[in-house]
Amino acid sequence: MYRHTAGWVSVAIIALCSCDLAASTPAPPVPPEPQAASPEPSLALTETDVERDTRRCEAGDFSACTALGVRFADGDAVEQDDERAAALLDRACTGGDAQGCGELGRLVLLGRSGVRDVARGGSLYERACNGGDLASCANLGAMVAEGRFGSGPDEARGYALVSRACDGGELLGCYNLAFMLAEGSEDIRDLPRAQSLYERACEGGEPRSCRNLGLLFVTGRGVPVDPERGAGLYQRACDGGDPAGCSNLGYAYSMGEGVPHSSERASALYARGCDGGDSFGCSKLGELYLDGAHEPRGEDDRVRGLELLRRACEGGRQRSCDRLAAETEP
Repeated sequence: MYRHTAGWVSVAIIALCSCDLAASTPAPPVPPEPQAASPEPSLALTETDVERDTRRCEAGDFSACTALGVRFADGDAVEQDDERAAALLDRACTGGDAQGCGELGRLVLLGRSGVRDVARGGSLYERACNGGDLASCANLGAMVAEGRFGSGPDEARGYALVSRACDGGELLGCYNLAFMLAEGSEDIRDLPRAQSLYERACEGGEPRSCRNLGLLFVTGRGVPVDPERGAGLYQRACDGGDPAGCSNLGYAYSMGEGVPHSSERASALYARGCDGGDSFGCSKLGELYLDGAHEPRGEDDRVRGLELLRRACEGGRQRSCDRLAAETEP
């Protein structure tokens, strides 16, 4: 099993499907969860901010309804409440706020506003994109390219949508465009441009781009092999909040590639990735427990290892499913 690259940042990570390959081969891309617009620095919210947005929303300021809805969705300065978030975002979208439509689409695609509805989520992204919300254009482009919205896969339209987002300064669009240029069909594949876009998005604070850029350097795809630079980029991704970046860095420590070999450091990074929802981290950490390579060791290592493999299997790691079956067969 090898470290892996992030897939589309858009809807549905939904069709989570990743296959485990030999240790020398990168795992195929995995579509991740719907994403909001690229993060921007912001001050901590206060109760006054919430009261202000509530008052403005009630007065018909639909952008304030969106801001308030996002806060309830994220539990930021208020108690997390998906139902209230969806109601506020629906009000904003109905009132013509494009970002409100996009944020509602994200909740719909994650199944956080009731039953998950891909068609409705895609339509909301389309409405938001047409209204000028570039993050929604980036998300919609990923859906369209993979055939998760529309009549079937449409790489040309998907490319146009993510390009529009990136050209407008949306880092999420640059990330998705780079992914398409690195992993798409031969008609559009352009590794040097993919590298440039990953660098741009990474420098702008998009951690998944740092991870994918790191993988290019580790594997030498379109660039000279440079495991030290790759590990540094994994570190940057991990520090930026990307769980899979932590898992990839853990793999680097476990193999001594670009960093000194350290089973203890690898274990800690796999745990961080796994705790963040990355199945690769769960898989590798489970293997360490079962193989007696986890540091520090404990009496319950086998139980913990099987539990981690089960999580990885449920997350789509076939290798973990196979190991779990072999470890538990009568």
